[in-house]
Amino acid sequence: MRDRLAAPEPVVRATARARGTVVVVTGLVGAGKSTLLSSWARDLHSSGHGVGWASLQDEDDDPLALQDLVLGALHDALPPLARQQLAELDLLSDGATTPERELELVLRVAETVRWSEAPVWLMLDDAQIVQSAGAVHALDLLLQWAPANLHIVLAARSDPRVSLGRLRMQERLVEIRDAELRLDEAETAQLLAGEGLDLSGEQVRRLWKLTEGWVASVALAAMTLRSGRDVEGVLDGFGSDGGLWFLIEEVLRELPEDTHAFLLDTCLPDRLSSEMAELLSGRDDAGRLLHHLADTNSLVSVTGGEDRSYRYHTLLRGYLVARLADLSGQRSRAQHLRIAQFLHARGDDGGALDHAIASRDRATLITLLHDGGLRLLLEGQHAVVDRAVAHVLEGLRDEQPRRRFLHVLAAVVALDAGDLPRAEAHLEAAGGRGPASAPSAVSPARLDRLTAVVWLYRDRLRGELDPSVVDTVLGAASRVGSPSDPGQADLRVFEHLTAGIALLWLGRFDEGVAVLESVIVDADVRGHEFVVMTCAAALSTAHTALGTFAEMRQWAEYALDYAAARGWASSPRLLPAYVSAAGTAYGALDPDGAAELIGVAEAILDGRTAAPDAPTGAQGVVVAPEVVRSVRAMRSFVDFDRAAAQPGEQRHIVRARHEEVLRLACGRFSQTLVAYELAEHHRMALACGEIDVARATLELADRLLGDRGETEVLAAQLAARLDREQEARHLLQRALASPERVSVVYVRVIALLLEAALAHRNGQPTVAHTALLEGLATARRLGSVRLVLEVAPEIFELLVEGRGRFGAEEDFVEHVIESALTAGTTDDAVHRYAGSRGPAAAPVLTPRELSLLQDLPSMLTVPELARARAVSPNTVKTQLRSLFAKLGVGNRREAVAAGRREGLI
Repeated sequence: MRDRLAAPEPVVRATARARGTVVVVTGLVGAGKSTLLSSWARDLHSSGHGVGWASLQDEDDDPLALQDLVLGALHDALPPLARQQLAELDLLSDGATTPERELELVLRVAETVRWSEAPVWLMLDDAQIVQSAGAVHALDLLLQWAPANLHIVLAARSDPRVSLGRLRMQERLVEIRDAELRLDEAETAQLLAGEGLDLSGEQVRRLWKLTEGWVASVALAAMTLRSGRDVEGVLDGFGSDGGLWFLIEEVLRELPEDTHAFLLDTCLPDRLSSEMAELLSGRDDAGRLLHHLADTNSLVSVTGGEDRSYRYHTLLRGYLVARLADLSGQRSRAQHLRIAQFLHARGDDGGALDHAIASRDRATLITLLHDGGLRLLLEGQHAVVDRAVAHVLEGLRDEQPRRRFLHVLAAVVALDAGDLPRAEAHLEAAGGRGPASAPSAVSPARLDRLTAVVWLYRDRLRGELDPSVVDTVLGAASRVGSPSDPGQADLRVFEHLTAGIALLWLGRFDEGVAVLESVIVDADVRGHEFVVMTCAAALSTAHTALGTFAEMRQWAEYALDYAAARGWASSPRLLPAYVSAAGTAYGALDPDGAAELIGVAEAILDGRTAAPDAPTGAQGVVVAPEVVRSVRAMRSFVDFDRAAAQPGEQRHIVRARHEEVLRLACGRFSQTLVAYELAEHHRMALACGEIDVARATLELADRLLGDRGETEVLAAQLAARLDREQEARHLLQRALASPERVSVVYVRVIALLLEAALAHRNGQPTVAHTALLEGLATARRLGSVRLVLEVAPEIFELLVEGRGRFGAEEDFVEHVIESALTAGTTDDAVHRYAGSRGPAAAPVLTPRELSLLQDLPSMLTVPELARARAVSPNTVKTQLRSLFAKLGVGNRREAVAAGRREGLI
């Protein structure tokens, strides 16, 4: 057992009052009480204490029998001389049990033990046997007059019938309850390992939760597993396995028949209030009985303060539910129906639906789904709605509008799980996009609005957004519906949520943010938790596009934390938050953190992680094309970064991703997303020397972005990479002529930093510093260290040399420098300040040197290489000397060989 259940020690205050300590250990059958007492007895005996042990039987519930039992146990615990004195105490053997003689016996036993002086422990197991008035009185006398060196341990299934209150007041009582006897997870694992069972950590945790640490049930489960049965099968069947129920029967055997009936009547709810117990049992004393059971039987537990509720142990509830079904299936269904009606009246439609399904009452199910089905989905209770809809649709042949409503609800469940084919099947079964026909219990107007917004949701996942449809849905949401229609408020939240997210993918970011920020406040007030998580994730994407990265980080972190606390960490709705969080880590030079986050996103996207309440059999998920692109693109960025020491691998990553980048021309994506992805892909292509890929990316940008500043910035990067600096500066001046020409903030920072680098190369320190300062201010707001370091190698040199001249950006500059040195960034400028990377590292080449190296296998002459670069032959010769020195070679042939070894060619 645990260290805190080590052998007890005498209570100091009891000893000071010349009284012995009393220890009461209570717990269920099989809770480990006897095992604990045996362990204590061994420890106490080895410490030199006297230990006497007695296990009570039914016949010991008698004063004379109890006297003999106690004297026999004490005889074993006392020294030889004290044993002789004790043997002479036989005052009640003639059967005359007057109060005076009982007290005289107890006093003489106490005097004998006191005279022995040695500490003595009397352990009485199964003390619940003592029930008769005479036996209880005899035991009470012994407890009351126990001397300071006599300590009595009572182990029982419930509190023994002795004066525990008086012992507490005397500060002599130590109480160990069932909760302290329960095994914790580590002890459960230890017990299973001791039985030779090799279970995974998750399997151990699951078994521990199912048994709730009840020692006997863990031991029985271990015995079952030792027989060779499948672990998952045993765990799945736990609580419905009759092989474990004899434990429950042992516990119930001690309870009155009317209590058995009460437990059967009240076993179906997971949580039971006094009011519900009265309804189900018909007993007006149900609350008092539950309180008594919780006090005396640890298979019933209580939670909460004034608004308390009760729950039955997993095994007890499993036994009772099966027993109730065996006695009468009709009685069981009737109880489920009463519970459903009770919960519905109190606003718990999720719990009500579960019990309505079990009751098989179709009318109640339809009413619950009509009144609260959409609200439950907004709260995140997809699984129960999905089960209820499937149950009602099976065999429903009348009321077409009602059937349509159910299919539309099922489509929402499927869409939230990313199961687009299943969603479309339900939408088609609902009659497509057409309006509702005949009136019914489901409001046709509300049904038409719900159908329209679900189709909009579907269109977004298909990448087929129609702006006019989005505006129509927003317009419908703004209209005030009938106050008597209970679903109007829920429908408006769903409309605003779906349309708000659609606005983001149409590039209408400011509108989308305004709608979603309004929705998240309303949803939080209404308890629509799934909506809160979805809005937060979407807002992280919106602020990425708007360039407000501080808000992006806050919303992404909030969404991930909020989802994790509610078991929704694998929801497809959370994918934008994972991408945003990965982007934050990527920008902060934390490629491992970014890889972990984007790995989770990929697992959700590929169906390797179960989405919350995902329909059975779902193989992967379908989300909006923009989300898919974001996940795949971020993976390529992260992999490229992690392959920094492997130029060959970086080139492979860029080439492999390029085919997917070209598909941007085939979709309807926001220009912000297009510009960001093209800019990053273009940068990676230039960094690893894939000039042809960079040119193709620039051509695609010209087609998709047109005459925008973003295209000019990409063209300037390519020109600078090819040493056409005058052309690069001209392009940059055009792009930076007015801020609105470069609407993507990320690309504007690239333009400013590149301008600073080119000005520095041309001996214009004032121009360089001004551009650098403006670029740093924006980069700081973006929170991107990486962006500052990757535009050009001169930037790091400018940061180091300009320390003290950056004003409000000084702290950010120091953070960038420190981050670069800590992360081991591979730019040549960094290494001049950070020291060599060591002999095992690949050489660090400037972009010009890398381009020159990749042209050497062509066998072009030096003048031809110079003409291709629009520089003089002497410049090429200077670059060759630097290249040869870095590669550690002496000629062109050796340089080509070294470049191939390093993966640079």
